Amino acid sequence: MTKLVVLYKEPKDPAHFGKYYVDNHAPLASKLPGLKNYYCGPAKSPDGGAAPYYWMFSATFDSAQAIADSLGSEYGKKVLADIPNYYDGDPTVLIVEDV
Repeated sequence: MTKLVVLYKEPKDPAHFGKYYVDNHAPLASKLPGLKNYYCGPAKSPDGGAAPYYWMFSATFDSAQAIADSLGSEYGKKVLADIPNYYDGDPTVLIVEDV
């Protein structure tokens, strides 16, 4: 299994980010082709304080190629095009392969 991890720094408008993400973006992203499962939510440090990132999305796919195919699909492009609707920057995106 391979994971797509998307990390967001604190947005300019956290209230808008959270509401839009939960109500609109997560339901959209949950239908990415090839997606096995996903998790998302606010990030905190182990002591409960602020973390280097504000929000995290992690999705499982069969392979890195499956992620590339999913994001490159017409539907994947629609999901990526939705990011500016709730976030004012470029999130950090990682591909993590299980070992």
